[in-house]
Amino acid sequence: MVKLKMKSLSPSKSSPSQRKAWRKLKAEGNRKVKPEEDVLLPIDETKKADVKSSQIRVLSDFTKRCRPSSLTAVISGLFEQKKEAVRQIGFGGLPHLKWTSVPMTMFSQLLFAFRSEEYFEVSETEKFRLTEDDICDVFGLPNGGHDLELLVTGLASSSSSDGESLKSLWRERYNIISSKDPIPLSAVKNKLLDNGLTDEEFKQTFVLFAMSSFLAPASGAVVDLRLLSDVEDVSRIHQLNWCKYVLEELVIGVREAVHGAKYVRGCIVFLAIVYFYRYIKRGSKLSNELPLIQHWNDQKFMDRLKREEAVGGLGHSDRSEVVFPISRKHSNKSGEASSLPNNPVGNVRHIVVDLPADIHTDKEVHSSSIDDVHELLLLNERDSELFCKRYTDRMNIIKLKMQARHRTACCYTVFLHQSSHQEG
Repeated sequence: MVKLKMKSLSPSKSSPSQRKAWRKLKAEGNRKVKPEEDVLLPIDETKKADVKSSQIRVLSDFTKRCRPSSLTAVISGLFEQKKEAVRQIGFGGLPHLKWTSVPMTMFSQLLFAFRSEEYFEVSETEKFRLTEDDICDVFGLPNGGHDLELLVTGLASSSSSDGESLKSLWRERYNIISSKDPIPLSAVKNKLLDNGLTDEEFKQTFVLFAMSSFLAPASGAVVDLRLLSDVEDVSRIHQLNWCKYVLEELVIGVREAVHGAKYVRGCIVFLAIVYFYRYIKRGSKLSNELPLIQHWNDQKFMDRLKREEAVGGLGHSDRSEVVFPISRKHSNKSGEASSLPNNPVGNVRHIVVDLPADIHTDKEVHSSSIDDVHELLLLNERDSELFCKRYTDRMNIIKLKMQARHRTACCYTVFLHQSSHQEG
């Protein structure tokens, strides 16, 4: 389903499909339908790749939670000492943020393309997986380690009691008396900029602000209090898998938006960045230096948006030859050469292979595949190429050794011949 705005669409200006949907809803008699109301129009699955940006309109009440301008304002007002503190907790990619606005012109298409939750479907034949490694590529957040332990409300337990105490403590910092009132992001922003926080308090507050305003906004312009337990111990912040959480929140937000939610939660800016790097204009180049967010600002986004519209919208640019995500190649995650069988412990037999630079790891193959069958085919092709290379290399070594052995044998024969000739 795609929401279309029927406002100001007269019978002469609206499309046949819009007029048909409006007449159908009105004929049902369940409720009064006016031309200016929002109507859900189904998109034929076989034609979803042909939907143009002009056909997918964003409703006036289709509001984004992601507010990069708030975080950018905070970052621009920080001294270098505070930026170093941000880097110490693993959020060092965020000081590069220069993006202030999120024009919804293109994001409605991006949300629709990501509606499958795991795959980013640019067209019927062009799709790719998005993982927490892609989040790491874009923002440079901590990736791997422990999952976040969000505060759970509504449970009669000691843990929930501790959570309420923690919330009360944070409300007191902002002179909030009621246990039901949220902490406004505007108040947190002022705290971050007035330089009155200790180093530990600043790190905690910055993470809360960055997550609640930009990386994983779940509600209005207020702090996501579920994250309080995850920032309480500052020494553990860099050990948590923030990339995974950011992706999970975006998946939830897209799912809700596709099903008609009024607000879009999650960092929708991420969708634009990963698309821009996977589909580029022929002849153009983008810097792959991480984090990728550092190479973009409002003007560059608008320029790219104009180019996308000029070539026909989403998915009409050329597919990049760069293998993403880049951060996986530098992580401590396993990049084994081939899938190993699930043998019982003690019976595992491994072949250790030093992969050449032009051979993809399992995870890189997994990221570039469009489904399970395609992934197996790519793995088979990769393995064939890998072992052909190893066979060729070994045969060349054997050939060189045989040649060396032949030369040695010839020299030895000549030596024996010369020795016997001298004795005679």
